[in-house]
Amino acid sequence: MLESELDLSIVIVHTFESGVLRQTLRSIRRAAPKLQFEIIIVDNNPAAGLHSVLSAEFPEARYFPMARNLGFGGGMNQGISRARGRYVLIFNPDIVVLPGSLEELTRFMDANPSVGIAGPQLLNPDGTLQHTCYRLPTLMIPVYRRTPLGKLPHAKKIVENYMMIHDDH
Repeated sequence: MLESELDLSIVIVHTFESGVLRQTLRSIRRAAPKLQFEIIIVDNNPAAGLHSVLSAEFPEARYFPMARNLGFGGGMNQGISRARGRYVLIFNPDIVVLPGSLEELTRFMDANPSVGIAGPQLLNPDGTLQHTCYRLPTLMIPVYRRTPLGKLPHAKKIVENYMMIHDDH
């Protein structure tokens, strides 16, 4: 397959989360994306033995062990530099992919060439919306979110506005 034929590169950095990473890889298989894609695993902790698991269960994943722990950002940079897809998905190792979701993200990006980055809607395990987008915080947001003051009606409204609770997601 020529590099230009890949629609998507899914980059995942591993450090200590082998169990959930396996669940993520299984969910990609179950979703059976109707795209040409690759999975890149950057291993910040090769001593944990992930390579043997990948070789046995997920031979399609491209595996890159790091000589030292580069952290999430450094590991992502290593994975992105090896990516061959038209688009790169920055994945956490605990993502569950729903059928059609990768195709929808790709369709959106193809239809909107002026968009440089897109994020999927994230759901909690029970299917409820995971609030992952926020407005710029004010100085009081950390106080309201981490103290009982956040239960006050005025503070609660400010936090809900910050977290975009009532916005269309």
